[in-house]
Amino acid sequence: MSLPKDQLGFKLKRICDEVERSANQESAALGLTFVQGRTLLYLYEVGGSCGQCDLEHYLGISHPAVGGLLRRMEAKKLLRCAFDARDKRVKNVYITPEGERLYPQVLAIRQGDDEKLTGCLSEEELGQLYTLLDRVYDNLK
Repeated sequence: MSLPKDQLGFKLKRICDEVERSANQESAALGLTFVQGRTLLYLYEVGGSCGQCDLEHYLGISHPAVGGLLRRMEAKKLLRCAFDARDKRVKNVYITPEGERLYPQVLAIRQGDDEKLTGCLSEEELGQLYTLLDRVYDNLK
């Protein structure tokens, strides 16, 4: 059955909502949300630190939303924030040993969700999907 063109956005939203619901459910066992897990993965994978604006861009959320996210994660001792010594306008974010300790478990959740999402596709189909999604996303810019 072909999907009418005007329903594509709705279908994509439902997929995103389901991925987030599943990841939130699995992350709850670690005391995390989906976005908190993505933040830990990003920090770990970029070497343990980045600027707050880098997180805003990566996560695609606003400055105030990232600020709240960082405060909640700091309260859990998963990361710490400090102003840059050279430029006090820049706030840097650092993963803590507690945050690093969760990395393997958060990564396993992400990989499991990726497998649920794409396990029904061949490598060729997955490549085509990425190409098409990139084109659609670029078209929106």
